[in-house]
Amino acid sequence: MVITKMSEIEVKRLWEEHWSKGESIEDTASFIGKRLRKRRLQLTLDMLKPLDKSMNVIDMGCGGGRTLAILRQAGFKDSIGIDYSQNALDNCEKHGYKIGKDVFHIDAKSTPYPDRYFGLGYSEGLWEHFKHPEPFIDEQIRISDKYLMILQPDHFSFFGHLLKLGWDLFASKAGGVNEYSFRLEYFIKYLDQRGFKLIDKRATRLNEQSVMLFERKF
Repeated sequence: MVITKMSEIEVKRLWEEHWSKGESIEDTASFIGKRLRKRRLQLTLDMLKPLDKSMNVIDMGCGGGRTLAILRQAGFKDSIGIDYSQNALDNCEKHGYKIGKDVFHIDAKSTPYPDRYFGLGYSEGLWEHFKHPEPFIDEQIRISDKYLMILQPDHFSFFGHLLKLGWDLFASKAGGVNEYSFRLEYFIKYLDQRGFKLIDKRATRLNEQSVMLFERKF
């Protein structure tokens, strides 16, 4: 399932280092990378449109705040972000978010919120960075009441495989954060067994990423 091994501590250290540079994919990606990112976010907006905008939402692993901006653009005014990286939260402040009000310094696998506290639990680019993502998945399940949305790479699609191969050959040497290769079916089955059924799944044009929306069954 995986090629490169990287401990959770190492992953978090690398993200802290990444955000110390104040970089995001919008700043550093290639032209193609930016286009793919734009497409993913458009799919996200389209899938969020039918949902009740009065729900409170949590962005788990909010990074520099770009995805939180998408959630608010979609109409979810009662939305917050959390991240383990203090540098990420400092970047959020540069984009107008207040630490302690809009974004919080919290580990996404262990939050202080009550069970089913948020109407929607959202995460992008979180689970695939950990060899054992289950604690992060379980926490998102625990605090999400109605819906759960995730954006995940598909390393088993043709183009997704090429992107992963390129990372292993080049980006990893530059100190990038590893992505483990999980089949999307793994997450779908894991969530279904724990009470969340898949109700919408949309892939980007090159199938390198998918946006998946789940609804609580019970």
